[in-house]
Amino acid sequence: MLTRFALLWLLSTGVHLTSQADELTVGLGSYDYPPFYYQQGDQLTGAAIDIAEALAQQLGHTLKYQRMPFARVQRELASGGLDMVVLFFRTPEREQYALYVDEPHLVEASYLLVNPLAGDFPASFNGDFGDWRNYVFLSVRGYFHGEGYAKADFLRKVEVNNEQELLQRLTGDRPLVGLGNKATLLYHAKALGLTDRFRFIEPAVDVGYDHMAFSRQHPKAESLAQAFNQALKAYKKTPQYQQILRRYQVSSGVSR
Repeated sequence: MLTRFALLWLLSTGVHLTSQADELTVGLGSYDYPPFYYQQGDQLTGAAIDIAEALAQQLGHTLKYQRMPFARVQRELASGGLDMVVLFFRTPEREQYALYVDEPHLVEASYLLVNPLAGDFPASFNGDFGDWRNYVFLSVRGYFHGEGYAKADFLRKVEVNNEQELLQRLTGDRPLVGLGNKATLLYHAKALGLTDRFRFIEPAVDVGYDHMAFSRQHPKAESLAQAFNQALKAYKKTPQYQQILRRYQVSSGVSR
């Protein structure tokens, strides 16, 4: 139920409530993806969670989270088994089954990661994957790391189940290259006691905007996307949103 303060805030910003509040089933990856979503004790937290919860409360919805491999999250969203995702890059392929909240709420970057003891690697990334054609790339199944990587068909790409598997495979003596979000990989490397084993290659391979999105199978997908988009635009102008960015040390999606 909306608090009196939340209702007044919505009315003052011109945000219109959907006609009926819903419980929305949200898909998250099985493995923690900090600082965007992760388990802290018995509480699910993170920048994407805090923003989604704030908007849902303002619009009178409740969010129910289901965790599963990220590739399955995408399949379930396409089939209507899930209502919503709260951290999704926008691609033409995904737009076939996902109706996006047009306003981005976060930004994240993909970096190359190597084990210096396993071989010689270029010192930096100059934007050309051709310099890396002799290496095998590891990335988590279902993740998107920009059009440049997606279209680099000449690379040898291997998908793994999660960040921990990726890091463990990098500890071997083969000259492999990992690809993923820096903060997330550092979190899992620390948990595995492997923080000092790897080196990130600068600059980032890709910087992309994160969006929320709804399954096109949901009967209210269009009205939900519009309501969340309007609410998000207003919320990004508040001190509460800025506090989330500072707390998790993340960047904002630009307003459009």
